[in-house]
Amino acid sequence: MKLTTTDTQHLQLPELLGELQRIENQLYALCKVGNESALGATPAIFLDLTDFGIRVFNLFKTNVFKFWKPIKRSELRLFTENKRASISAVEAKPYDTYKDKAILFPSGLNATYLEGVTELQKDYLLIGIKSRLESFEKDLKRFRVAVANNTYSDTFFKPMAAGNAKFEVTLTEINNALDKLFSKKDQYRIADRTVLFSTAFKSMRELTMSRNGLLEIEPYLSESYSLVNTNDNLVKLLTDIRELGDKADPHVLRDLAVMVRTLAVAIDLHSRLITHQLQMEHSLVVTYSDVLFRGL
Repeated sequence: MKLTTTDTQHLQLPELLGELQRIENQLYALCKVGNESALGATPAIFLDLTDFGIRVFNLFKTNVFKFWKPIKRSELRLFTENKRASISAVEAKPYDTYKDKAILFPSGLNATYLEGVTELQKDYLLIGIKSRLESFEKDLKRFRVAVANNTYSDTFFKPMAAGNAKFEVTLTEINNALDKLFSKKDQYRIADRTVLFSTAFKSMRELTMSRNGLLEIEPYLSESYSLVNTNDNLVKLLTDIRELGDKADPHVLRDLAVMVRTLAVAIDLHSRLITHQLQMEHSLVVTYSDVLFRGL
């Protein structure tokens, strides 16, 4: 059943993704029929697609991006710079000094610190959200001009959409890996459980590698704030395109629908990585300051 505009006002991401998938399926079906039949059905689908695309990116603005603030240095970076000597002293001590001590641990993390950090490092690189969103913004700017002048072909988005199938597989693999390492039920809770140091770190080297690993991915925290402006630009571009015309070729719309849906999943996963990163940084800072420093 097709939802009305009123029905979709309060849809969350899973439902919006479902609607985009429905639109994709319609467009795949239209691409199999003759152009004359397809063009007669595309105006309504064009409006549906741009509407749901706008809703998806607006949802990120209200539910995710509004909580992100510009940062110059993360909590762990500031702590490391201010406590460098004490941190070095802790990390030089024998493992037995700390292995039986209880430390704060990120809620939902079902692995060691190093396993969690390593997963975040890998996933950030695979998603590459900043470059993907910026590339999509450029594509939409070109499409806005093409729609206004009615100068696009049915393969307009084909080069950009060509790698989407492989990227979707990658996103599924990332999601499965995160589900395995981090409990979804606890992913937005503050760190409120304790474990033995030996559960979180298998050696002092792992402690150092975990801290350094989190510092290496710190740029993603500051970089992510720039996505707010890009997201706003995407909403404006889709709004402009919606107002310019409604007779785009179904092949073009199919590729656009795939790209919007896949990007939405990618943004959602990226925001999940940010959440886990902030949790792990905070827990590690508390571990050093409240537990490990006491032995100095």
